[in-house]
Amino acid sequence: MEVLVTVIGQKLRIATNCKTFVEGTCNFVKFVFSLSDDWAGLATHAQFIQDGNAYNRQLDGSHSVFLPDEIHDGKCELVLYGIRGLTVEISDSAVLNIKKSNHRSDGQEDMYIFATIEEMREYLQI
Repeated sequence: MEVLVTVIGQKLRIATNCKTFVEGTCNFVKFVFSLSDDWAGLATHAQFIQDGNAYNRQLDGSHSVFLPDEIHDGKCELVLYGIRGLTVEISDSAVLNIKKSNHRSDGQEDMYIFATIEEMREYLQI
């Protein structure tokens, strides 16, 4: 899932109409940054701040980063910062809502899926 974030100067805006995410995802919610020319040549990092903890992730070659799996339910702030020599550029922040997941790894849903596949095989006679 890609979330487009535009950064013009110091103004950070989530362009995709999605600011609510579910906790517990790993390498799924990908923030893709569209940066103005001011950010060219800077080593850019996304910072996710929650409960007084900051989780820094360096943007990859396509200016993207995944939501850190340390982020849990509640509010989270997203900030972009860039560094080159003595130059430091920092954007304003966007607030993200993280919903609690009701997923349980000890649940029976996997067995239901397998039962459904078996039923499908019987139906298709394969």
